Amino acid sequence: MVQAHQQIFEAYHRLLSRIHKHSSATQEDPALSKQLFIIDRIQEEIINYRLQKILNQEHPYLPQIHPGKLEREWEHQRSPLSQIVQHFIKLRQQFLNTLNALPSDQWRRSGVHETEGHVTFKELVRRMIDKDRQV
Repeated sequence: MVQAHQQIFEAYHRLLSRIHKHSSATQEDPALSKQLFIIDRIQEEIINYRLQKILNQEHPYLPQIHPGKLEREWEHQRSPLSQIVQHFIKLRQQFLNTLNALPSDQWRRSGVHETEGHVTFKELVRRMIDKDRQV
């Protein structure tokens, strides 16, 4: 799974670098910035909140992510595309570092998802891979 995340990180890095380079040469596309902002915030919710919570607490409650809330956040905090891209890449690199350093027993830790019940760290990471491959 770590290798899959490494490959996905590299693909994201290449793609986002091209987007960033293109947007620097032309005017930023507000729709693209908004979409990347929402994807970035979803990643932050999953990585920094849910997965870290599973590693730091015993069977923590994991609320659903509400994309509508993230869209409203965009309306109040329109970040430049370059800032969004940099944050996303940094977040994914830190996550990859965490996965590489994670002892095998930690992958079995679990939390209680709002709508799905018990879900393991490993399962959430696998779902990230599946979602990323769809992109």
